[in-house]
Amino acid sequence: MRSKFVITLEGNEDYLIVKPAKQLILEMIPKGKTTTATLVAKAVNIHTRRALHYLKELEEAGHLTSELGVIQKNDSGNRVPTRIFKRL
Repeated sequence: MRSKFVITLEGNEDYLIVKPAKQLILEMIPKGKTTTATLVAKAVNIHTRRALHYLKELEEAGHLTSELGVIQKNDSGNRVPTRIFKRL
């Protein structure tokens, strides 16, 4: 007896269609809002350096702008110099 083979993604539960991380990041940042690589890394569940790399690529493509700034975390009070990205 020959088993049935499913060759489409729609009928196959073993595979999921997912979006690339760069596209996901771009969709998650609302227009006119700011973010940092750390926030993006936690939201997308990737390493902070990889998030920074994707944000820089999106900036080169003209989707974001960035500036150096200092942020302070409320619970610890630590001030950290960081690159702040803004969605255009």
